[in-house]
Amino acid sequence: MQTEMPNVTSADAAPMSGAIIGLPGRKLRICVLHPSAEGTSGPFTEDVDGTCKPELFDVEGRYDWTNIFLKKASSSADLVKLVNSGLYDVYLNLCDGAWDEDRAGKDVVEALERLNVPYTGADAAFYEPSKIDMKKAAYFYGIGVPAWVHVQGGPGQEEAGVAEVLGPPERGGLRFPLIVKHPSGYGSVGMSKKSKVTNAQELRHQVSYFVREFGGALVEEFIVGREFTVLVVEEPTKEAVAGAEADDYEPQLSDLIPVAYTPVECVFGPGEDFKHFDLKFLEADTLEWLPCREPQLAERLKAAARDFFLATRGVSYGRCDFRVEDGTGDIYLLEINPNCGVLLPPEYAGSADYILALDPDHSHRHFLASILASAVHRHRCKQPAVAPAFISTGQVLPSPPPPPVDLDSNGAETVAAAPPSSRVGGINVRRLGMVAVRAIRAGRRVQRNENSLVTLGSRDWVERTWPEGSWERRRVNEAAYPLNDRVCVSVCVLVLPPADLTRWMPLSHSCEPNTHIEGLDLVARRDIALGEGERRGTQKRTP
Repeated sequence: MQTEMPNVTSADAAPMSGAIIGLPGRKLRICVLHPSAEGTSGPFTEDVDGTCKPELFDVEGRYDWTNIFLKKASSSADLVKLVNSGLYDVYLNLCDGAWDEDRAGKDVVEALERLNVPYTGADAAFYEPSKIDMKKAAYFYGIGVPAWVHVQGGPGQEEAGVAEVLGPPERGGLRFPLIVKHPSGYGSVGMSKKSKVTNAQELRHQVSYFVREFGGALVEEFIVGREFTVLVVEEPTKEAVAGAEADDYEPQLSDLIPVAYTPVECVFGPGEDFKHFDLKFLEADTLEWLPCREPQLAERLKAAARDFFLATRGVSYGRCDFRVEDGTGDIYLLEINPNCGVLLPPEYAGSADYILALDPDHSHRHFLASILASAVHRHRCKQPAVAPAFISTGQVLPSPPPPPVDLDSNGAETVAAAPPSSRVGGINVRRLGMVAVRAIRAGRRVQRNENSLVTLGSRDWVERTWPEGSWERRRVNEAAYPLNDRVCVSVCVLVLPPADLTRWMPLSHSCEPNTHIEGLDLVARRDIALGEGERRGTQKRTP
């Protein structure tokens, strides 16, 4: 881990940037996370890709900056130390290593999530969607993409894929010219001028290269026309910014709105008509960037970019690339780039930097303020109102009898429980439940389950899978609750305790409940004090 602490000019401001975390008397302390290129074997070296310098765009000195360079092998251990130091308020994550690279990337995001700190950039789900996943998302949102075929690696797969590409268009074949790409990578990795092919021989050569080097190839019809790029950024609503300082404000993810900035056209020099690796990183000075001056086209591009950001469940920001076909004017999405290159010095400026430089309403300063505010807001939304805890009962809990051994239960229960412990200290005098980690007002959400991972199972499946008296059946009896009833439908669906124990939030039935279920969410029936245990108020159903 390498650290750089640049000198920044202090500036008086009232309130100061720390106001977004409730500390208006000081600056926001930002830890900038970069992927270290030291010892890596991939194409993205500092000489090629440059090093982002967000402090260059903080000309007023609104923030305190610290730059950290992370290696993939030690990123999690280094982040633990950084977070435990307590020196930083927000982590500006610029690590963008792909899954098959030896640079820090998704591992950093997963560590930041585990450490529960505010950070900018993609979350783990949005970090690296494959181009195939992008096609699926575009399909469901009605966004046009070039006709394509995914050629996979493996015995016979390459030949079958090429044959599909060369088949008649009415049977899924493609029309030349074609372009061959990495099926998942970004930054035009692996692409050269030869990636655009005009005949079967060139196609086979390029497909073989990508399959050999990257395990597969994406073949698309090449759209002859102009190329545009659009930056989409999550921005908190004015109501969210104003409400953040109110005691009774409950943050919602819906308060973050994707905003599409002014589309910018990439104008190619002589002999070039698409962005391959060398053109993008070694010959970028031959490209020209122009803001879209056609209002109707600009709005169509912005709408498509916003829709695709939502389709891919975008977080923080992402840059969408499009081709506009000559003659028809039809728009075709090429891809979205989460954690796209941005905040680079002028000599290494990328597409997103040109967008920010050419959009009078959305400068680098505005971009920084937006992603930092969104990071803090999203982090607040994630903070639970309750947490699992072993709650003192004031008496020693009796050990439950061991479940019966059932050799016909698919191995679910085959061993009797250990004999009761004679130890009566520690957790043996407590029960597992949920307690409030902050005061919760009546009518407020206690546990967010809508639009979240929920473990479901039918009552019939529970009865078939676990015998009466088994430990798993006991756990279901205690913690599961129904979504419906057989009176209404043929199958009773239960919300079960999750298989992932890190997400286990056990609900307890009570005849004097302080919560009830609305849809899938748990909501406070009355005011709940800090430290009070949760008691669920739905009718308990025993599977």
